Amino acid sequence: MNEYFWINFHRLMVFIRFDIYNINNIKIVNCLIDTLDCNYSNDRMCKILAQIQPDFDKQFINGISRCENSFLKFSDFILSALLLLRERLMRQDYEMAFDICDMLQGLPEFDYCYCVSNLKNYWKIYVKPFNRKWNIKFFKKYENVFTKHFN
Repeated sequence: MNEYFWINFHRLMVFIRFDIYNINNIKIVNCLIDTLDCNYSNDRMCKILAQIQPDFDKQFINGISRCENSFLKFSDFILSALLLLRERLMRQDYEMAFDICDMLQGLPEFDYCYCVSNLKNYWKIYVKPFNRKWNIKFFKKYENVFTKHFN
């Protein structure tokens, strides 16, 4: 994935959160899941999104940019969160879906300013309150990714 993907990912989470009842949200999340599962390029993802929601064509950044290897350490976490988001949208549990989008939209900003303390802060500010609010331990298995120093 590249920095344009991170920017577009952030914008998508904000868009879904802003219009949580939009019937296209499940398709958008499916596109993100497919992008991660099938390693689609940012360009391919943007083309698919423009078919789902034509006004996206002007809102996203197409193109290839430098590789963001740091994304790889978060891919399992993001994929798990997207699968949970899709499930919540399908069940019309919009409150939890909103909170998942809120949690995910902050990740790119914390990763841009990569340092261990930022990742710990991301966990503390976004994930831990989500787990506490919903009384679940769904993301607990990813805590070390954010709170431990990695090589």
